[in-house]
Amino acid sequence: SVRVIAKGGMMELFIEDTGAGFDPHEAYNNGGGLGGMRERVRLLEGSLEIESAPGRGVRTSIRLPLITGGGRKGKP
Repeated sequence: SVRVIAKGGMMELFIEDTGAGFDPHEAYNNGGGLGGMRERVRLLEGSLEIESAPGRGVRTSIRLPLITGGGRKGKP
């Protein structure tokens, strides 16, 4: 499932599945896509959370500031 919410100057994106799951700590250390996702979200001044375990699916939460009027919120 995918859910997007805009509130309080933030966009929140939630992605969940009931698939095979994985160990997020191991995945970050393998130099794969999760590290790239975390870096891109950080560059946009947001946050990323990954909750998963083998056999338990994946829940991804991304929070990003909304862009307003030509720049990021609170930026000139």
